[in-house]
Amino acid sequence: MQFRKTAVAVAIAGIAASAPQIASADTVLSGAVTIGLFGNDVDTPLLDEDGAPVGEVNTGDVRLGVDQAVLSLVATQELDSGFEAFGSIRVDADDFSGSNVTGDNIFIGVRSGTFGELRVGEVPIAAEYGQLAGDIFDQTGDVNDGVAYTGSFGPATIGVTWSPQPNTDVIGVGAVANFGSFTVGAGAEQRGQGGTNEVVNYSVGASFAFAGASFAAHFVSTEPTEAAAGFADPDDSTILGFNAGYGIFGASIGLSYFIRDTDRAPGQGEDLQEQVFRVDVGYGLGGGLSVSGRVNFLSGDVIDAQPENEREETNYRILLTKSF
Repeated sequence: MQFRKTAVAVAIAGIAASAPQIASADTVLSGAVTIGLFGNDVDTPLLDEDGAPVGEVNTGDVRLGVDQAVLSLVATQELDSGFEAFGSIRVDADDFSGSNVTGDNIFIGVRSGTFGELRVGEVPIAAEYGQLAGDIFDQTGDVNDGVAYTGSFGPATIGVTWSPQPNTDVIGVGAVANFGSFTVGAGAEQRGQGGTNEVVNYSVGASFAFAGASFAAHFVSTEPTEAAAGFADPDDSTILGFNAGYGIFGASIGLSYFIRDTDRAPGQGEDLQEQVFRVDVGYGLGGGLSVSGRVNFLSGDVIDAQPENEREETNYRILLTKSF
């Protein structure tokens, strides 16, 4: 659904003083509702009073639920200066009653073809520019209260993210370059954690697409810096991710495999390893209606401990989405 306003219409609305600065304005209202079946099957070791494995507990359930109900409003205005001003706000609900409603994608900014884009509010995360195989393990976190610049220079796009310490407390830079069907990306950031310590996140990845098929891989790392006095050191972790996909005649399939190794800080417990294998399928039914499915196979254990302590989980979902 789209509403278009000319400079004359804006002036009539009562802001004629600003009309000479406005070439045209657009407001686009869009949304999507996704409802589905969700289930999981969890195998957890059963330990005796001494912590030794004596069996296994299986838990699982299936439920009908709302994956997302989104209403998005995006406004743009072409300025006589050659820039375009823009703003966005999104409202999300995640249950049938609508009792849990939140805001998202709240930002404003200006952009032009030669200058690039300057945005304030929720901004792109520069450290994720190398995270090209997906976000099964998201190493960084959103920046909902920052400033970001994004600009294109030849085949490369460069991004800078900043947020002050009272907010997300992050500064990062990233770049991604496209060479035909081949893409490479890298990003890094220094991020505070509530004044207790700081970590450095970085990512590097590559992807390739050809004749409906795509392949991607990336490496992501979190390295702690010195913790503040009186606080425990943060963990050190790495992620290796792979993704392959194929689409044809409105149908798609994707396969992902991710491994995360976590080196626990001294005194914080055993090192951990987690693995996820994911299968995604989807099909467009037309008219903004689509159906999709996903199965995650998860496993995790305590490195150098007994293999019987490994925890396994399978979760799945079947979704029906209507966009408008």
